[in-house]
Amino acid sequence: MNYPGQFELLDIDGDKDLDMVSAARQGDEIKFYENVDGGYVLGLSLSATPNGSETLTVNPTSSAIFDVAGNAASTSQSNNTVTLNNQRISMTITAVNGSSSAVSDGSTTNDATLTVTFTSSAATTNFAVGDVTVSGGALSSFSGSGTTYTATFTPTADGATTIDVAAGTFTDASGYSNAAATQFNWTYDVTSPYVAITATDGSNAVANNSTTNDATLSLTFTANESVTGFAIGDIGTFGGSVSSFSGSGSSYTATFTPSGERNTGIYLPKNTYTDIATNNNRGSLPFYWSYDATAPTIVSGTSVASDNSTVTVKLSELVYDTNSGSGALEVGDFAFSISGGSATLASATPTSISKATPSFTASQIATPNGGLSVRTIDLDLDNDMDFIVAAFDGDAILWYENNGSQSFTQRTVASSGINAPREIWPVDLDLDGDMDIIAGIYYDQDLVWFENNGSQSFTKRTVDGSLGGNANSVLAVDLDGDNDLDIVCGTYSSSVLFWFENDGSQSFTRYTIASGLTASPVAIDLDEDGDLDLVGRLNDGSEKIVWWENNGSESFTLNQIDNSKGGLLSVADLDEDGDYDIIATDVTNGHVNWYANNGSESFTKSTIDNSGMTSAYQVEVGDIDGDGDLDVVAQTASGNNTADDKIVWYANNGSESFTEYDVDTDLSYPYRFNLVDIDGDEDLDMVTAARQGDEVVWYENVDAGYVLGLSLSGTPNGSETITVSPASSAIFDVAGNAASTSQSNNTASLNASNYVLNLNGSNEYAYYADNSNFEPSNWSIQAWIDPSAVPTNSDNDYFIHKIKPTD
Repeated sequence: MNYPGQFELLDIDGDKDLDMVSAARQGDEIKFYENVDGGYVLGLSLSATPNGSETLTVNPTSSAIFDVAGNAASTSQSNNTVTLNNQRISMTITAVNGSSSAVSDGSTTNDATLTVTFTSSAATTNFAVGDVTVSGGALSSFSGSGTTYTATFTPTADGATTIDVAAGTFTDASGYSNAAATQFNWTYDVTSPYVAITATDGSNAVANNSTTNDATLSLTFTANESVTGFAIGDIGTFGGSVSSFSGSGSSYTATFTPSGERNTGIYLPKNTYTDIATNNNRGSLPFYWSYDATAPTIVSGTSVASDNSTVTVKLSELVYDTNSGSGALEVGDFAFSISGGSATLASATPTSISKATPSFTASQIATPNGGLSVRTIDLDLDNDMDFIVAAFDGDAILWYENNGSQSFTQRTVASSGINAPREIWPVDLDLDGDMDIIAGIYYDQDLVWFENNGSQSFTKRTVDGSLGGNANSVLAVDLDGDNDLDIVCGTYSSSVLFWFENDGSQSFTRYTIASGLTASPVAIDLDEDGDLDLVGRLNDGSEKIVWWENNGSESFTLNQIDNSKGGLLSVADLDEDGDYDIIATDVTNGHVNWYANNGSESFTKSTIDNSGMTSAYQVEVGDIDGDGDLDVVAQTASGNNTADDKIVWYANNGSESFTEYDVDTDLSYPYRFNLVDIDGDEDLDMVTAARQGDEVVWYENVDAGYVLGLSLSGTPNGSETITVSPASSAIFDVAGNAASTSQSNNTASLNASNYVLNLNGSNEYAYYADNSNFEPSNWSIQAWIDPSAVPTNSDNDYFIHKIKPTD
């Protein structure tokens, strides 16, 4: 104020306290000063540290506080609450990786450890490692003081982890305790991503390893997690190309176009894309598919039975009644027409149909030294079947390159550093688009694989160099369902069955399935519960046929099927009732048996052959004669150079009644055979290796065709021509191509039957096209006049006799 004069104290605003008023002469002003009450400061005593959520209420006690007039303040008031201040210490959790790069809360990385920093808002002396709680890992190397502490966090496995500091675990110098820290979340991920390859024809699924007539396939690539960097250039193919690639995250699509009618493959090698944690991908199980747009045709060999009761017709490939590659042909699938002569058709449809019994033509293709195991695969991916042979006595693994016409050239996979290779399994083990070879080396007691460089040059890699027994069986299968190929290997002398888990980079961990197993187990989901079981025999002297049930985590439980002396076996739905049956040899008794599954893995034994199969060893199942049911092929292996060594097949009549046929009875210690289409005509050929005979032989399945019942009206005179045609959209190959109703090679001449020579004043003769068809009972000669005039013919296959009537 400027030159204040008199001031006065009085309650100006009526709130019972003294305000002030003053006048300033030179400032020409009067000022009023309100007395703003500062209230009462009340001492507060608390237990524990307030966290800021507490509300404090202050009330006058009863008849305790009065105004000047003697009015008592009420114990119920408004404006009498206050929130306590948060006095807790805060704790912040941060982390860096081994490169000192920050790892943010909620992130996913593949760091083996994290360095975690705990920063307190106030110095503390009693913060300890025990105040920290973690999940998915463990803390170590804890240190620090004041406001900063550090520790090392090590995850225990892939997955989510957390790091916490709970409230009230430590205090500052004033005794205030801490608030709970904000939880630090981190996902540890060192699992490589992978992509599953599937295909459709645009609307329907196309199965892996199938054959169809689709001009293109729609491919889908489904990753097990979101991936980055996956591009069209990462996709490998043979026999075709990809286009129209698109997608993101975990789903991508493309179009595959085959380069021609051939086998094809789509594959994704490892280390081409990454997941969010920057893990490189593992390779994908390839998608194999064959493109076939050629319809089946009738080939040469159409013929008529001597009595004109049937017509035999042969087709270029295995055929079916439906376009899905299933179903035996029926009478309505063919149509007859006839021209010339005197006979006509009583029915334009065959009266019956049956599949004639095929024959086998043997060809020796190789002479390895003690060839024991033989496998077939298109090793060089040139659209034909090659052979791979384990030459047990020659200490070599050989392959025989097919030139496409079943002429074979010997090549070497390995000829040194292996002592008695016994079992081999060709497969793309490293998923890089070419075929490698897994081998069990008998005397070395090791399991190896030969990596193909893409040009059929092989490098030996060791899976296990100390099996502890003679390796005598191998197979490759994704046993644990993680999208790579594991290996199952059995040993003879120690009789242990192992499986080797592939980590996706062909580094293998050995696990024991069971002791007492040998003789090539079969991996199949026998109980159809979604995991792979194993079926085989014990090698404990009992030779029991058993199966090992997988619990889904590759823990196996032994179940007995039969206590007979089992040899090698095959698994198939022999009786076509929707479950898997077992077909096995009985080495001791020389039997071939099948065990019918009732659907609950309870088996009933039936004998297919109970004689003549001394030392029966291997058995396989397939539709040998192409009649729509499953036949059985068995091979003996006596090893004593006797006639006991043979291959036979058993034709199924569709009701599991079998007829035996020999394939080869002149083998010397055959060990392993395969059923496979070697010449590309869709039927099953055979190939075997005979150790003591030092030979590999393939047996071409020579189709005998379909026998069609023929019903005629009238008597054929031999000049009739019968034409056999497929009905419209009735006969299909495995790819779904329909045989045309217009064909070549589909005609034959009827044979003259019960021909009567009528003496009507003119020359007359009758003939059969083949003199072997001549039967005197087919002729009726009513008169014999001047038999001297018999015309000649340069074709000696004709039987001609002329009758010349005279006056």
